[in-house]
Amino acid sequence: MKDIDGIHLLVSALLVAALSTLGAGCAANFSEARPARVLRGGEIRIAQASSVNLPVRVIGDLIEPGETVVSNISTGTTPSDEQAEALVGSAAATALSGVGYGTHIDVGVGLGYRLDLSGRIGNGIYGLSLRRGFDLGSWDASVGLRAAYNSGSSWVPYFDEINDYVKVTEMKRFDGQLFAQIGRELGEWGKLWFGAKGMVSPYASTIDARAIGLDTVEWSDTIGFAGGFLGFALGYRWVHVIAELSVLWAMGDVELYDKRYDLSGAVIVPTWGLQATF
Repeated sequence: MKDIDGIHLLVSALLVAALSTLGAGCAANFSEARPARVLRGGEIRIAQASSVNLPVRVIGDLIEPGETVVSNISTGTTPSDEQAEALVGSAAATALSGVGYGTHIDVGVGLGYRLDLSGRIGNGIYGLSLRRGFDLGSWDASVGLRAAYNSGSSWVPYFDEINDYVKVTEMKRFDGQLFAQIGRELGEWGKLWFGAKGMVSPYASTIDARAIGLDTVEWSDTIGFAGGFLGFALGYRWVHVIAELSVLWAMGDVELYDKRYDLSGAVIVPTWGLQATF
């Protein structure tokens, strides 16, 4: 009985912590942050995870130049054509690349028949995933898919200054993922997993650049991501601290105001959090 009360207390604390940070920021839907073994029938897992998404080339080539332009024209001077292009590219990259920090909560339940279902909320993302598990002896494997709606909003106050000049509004973005992973459990204290995933994100939005002398336009396209991840969990029995590193390659570009901006490049995503399984 004391064990059950302890589980309920830990789960309640985890839920409170997760719900209190759901609005802390926003980042794209890249991390997996869970072991390879699917949940057994009736088994439940609750996890809170935080991620930092670093699209390294996009930050250096598009976002930081936009921030430099903001600091240069903040005195009220009219931006040049080159400055306007830099701000447009920065706004598009900020909205679509996933740069920033965010926290989400993930709740999963075992359906039996080596299937589990989980829902994800936070970071402006609302997602649902289904996995099928496979027994590899001392190792476990799973394959699955996730469908999600992503608000694509701007998350980091440092980058929000760009939106004073170029506003990205009415963002509608959907993420479709396929993933596969292999892992094993090390007694009751540890878990290890690694895998690969691909994601396709069609989007549509409106960009308002009237503040820098350009029109408001509607834009839409698709951006893709592919890569791998490696994670582990340490703890005991029901509760574990989790950590994961994902490295993906973004594929896509966007054309705005007769100029094309390349959004491709490596995205590095460190993730950490806490999970309870019972």
